Amino acid sequence: MVTGTVTNAEGQPIEGAVLDFARVDGLPMNEMGLASLEDGTFERDLAPTSYKLVVRAEGYVDYTDEVQVDAGVRLELDIVLTSE
Repeated sequence: MVTGTVTNAEGQPIEGAVLDFARVDGLPMNEMGLASLEDGTFERDLAPTSYKLVVRAEGYVDYTDEVQVDAGVRLELDIVLTSE
């Protein structure tokens, strides 16, 4: 399970930020991207493995990271986007 919040540099939530997870091992995924809610939060069940995460929102610089999802562990991500 991956959960978290997308905010701007001032700590304000960003609604509608698109989060795309791609498996690092290159295997195909059934999961699609998801968007942050009005309060900036998101939640997704993902299979245990490493993922490349790209977060995009209009008016902000894309955020990219590699995250490891482990079985039975909730991964909490607090993502801060900077203005373009």
